[in-house]
Amino acid sequence: MSPVFDQDARDDPGGQIRAALSRVFENVDNPSGWSLPLLTVLGVRWRVHIVTIGAVVVAMVSSIVPDHLGVMFVAMLVGAFAVAVVAHELGHAIACRLSGGRMDRAVLLPWGGLTLWEAPDRTRSEVIAAVGGVGANVVLIGLSAIGLVATGYGAALQLVPVDFSAGFVDASDPGRPARHAARLALWSLYAANTAVAFVNLVPAFPFDGASALRAMLRRQIGWSEATAWTASLGLLVGAIGAAAALAIGSSIGVLLACLAITASWVERRRPGALEIVAGGDELADLAAGHDAADAEADRLELDTLLAKISERGMKSLTRSERRRLDQLRERAG
Repeated sequence: MSPVFDQDARDDPGGQIRAALSRVFENVDNPSGWSLPLLTVLGVRWRVHIVTIGAVVVAMVSSIVPDHLGVMFVAMLVGAFAVAVVAHELGHAIACRLSGGRMDRAVLLPWGGLTLWEAPDRTRSEVIAAVGGVGANVVLIGLSAIGLVATGYGAALQLVPVDFSAGFVDASDPGRPARHAARLALWSLYAANTAVAFVNLVPAFPFDGASALRAMLRRQIGWSEATAWTASLGLLVGAIGAAAALAIGSSIGVLLACLAITASWVERRRPGALEIVAGGDELADLAAGHDAADAEADRLELDTLLAKISERGMKSLTRSERRRLDQLRERAG
């Protein structure tokens, strides 16, 4: 917690409560920071978002309702999604490391997670880091598909599993409970990883497809314009997705589409605000006062600070980071 935030807590009558909450939820002002700490692995601080906890509770409670899948089946599916999400984020971390960057933080969400990474070469490394999560899911999809074929259940393979209950019903193997359980576990892993990978390929924030697209566009048109174009596409994709989900009666699809629209709208509004913080078009202004190498180094550092501000809020910056941001603003001026 920053000293500035501590001072705010003393001055604000409700500041002590906010300070206490921030120790648990990291950033009470940003919903993306409403998460609980888990552990640190591979140098990454892993946290679980309260939305994920709520989704698990709702799924387990609904499983006891008559005509639903049942506690065992839902627990198996929840476990498979947990494996898919953790594998997805580990894929990000490993890809980021292999490309020469580092990932500091991962917040686990039902469809994947929110991550904060730093890459030395923006286009190549950020694209690799962005698609690394999907790559990990693809590996698990292949392994589970091989297992399903080996157990005589290859007919269950679907490009995009949309009816999870169908897999549980069709996997039955009377008189052979071990084979039945194996089929259920493999099908759950296949369905969960396929769903997580498919969702994260969507070119709309906050999914990986948008992060990869923005990274590829940024070299040509700059960070702010790349964000604006990608967010605009995300709004269009979200609107189309919402209409399609309503047409087929998919409540999960509607929720994901609303998430894409909301996140893309927030990102669409970010460039102008961040340009005020950064002092205009960061790369052009920095390059005016430095040679290309210095401007590039400053741009990378500035991108890291802006990503932290976007993820956790301005108050998350330390004193040294605030001073460094001021220096970059002075150079841009």
